[in-house]
Amino acid sequence: MSTSSSAPEYLKEQIMRTTIILTAADIMLKEGPANVTYDSVAKLARIPRSQIPHYFSSIDRLLHEGANYIVNLMLKQSEEVVLEVEKMHAEEIRERIVDLLIRTCLPDDNTVLVGYYKQMLLAEKEKPLNVVYQKRRRRLNLLIEELLSKAGIDIDACMLSIQIDGAVLQAISKGDSYANS
Repeated sequence: MSTSSSAPEYLKEQIMRTTIILTAADIMLKEGPANVTYDSVAKLARIPRSQIPHYFSSIDRLLHEGANYIVNLMLKQSEEVVLEVEKMHAEEIRERIVDLLIRTCLPDDNTVLVGYYKQMLLAEKEKPLNVVYQKRRRRLNLLIEELLSKAGIDIDACMLSIQIDGAVLQAISKGDSYANS
């Protein structure tokens, strides 16, 4: 009987924790990680500020979880592209390689894209972000490597991702969409 009465409480806690993470991720993407505070999250999520430390003992922990959410969302998209490529022949992959690489490396949403790159630039100073983004970079390079291998293209995935990052940062600095870079 205690199981059924504790289940709703557990669900409420999971919903609250998820709400806090999603709100922090939203602030990170739109305003930058420096603007993630207990107050800013509470205000945007419309929850009592006192609830947040119950779930996240520090802002660093909240930043880490928010960054994890963003990275996992982006990696899911990347993995879906690589799964799609499983059904293609090498020739078709080569014909579509630019589009496939863009979809593998960059999020569909420009807000996520710009926010993510801003955070990457700050990651050196923000330890919670640095750890998460290094993990994403390693996984992304493996996905790029897999994509290139299936296309029969012999290019270093790490160097290619650096070139893609450079093109995106150049486009962002000019105010262009990455689709034009």
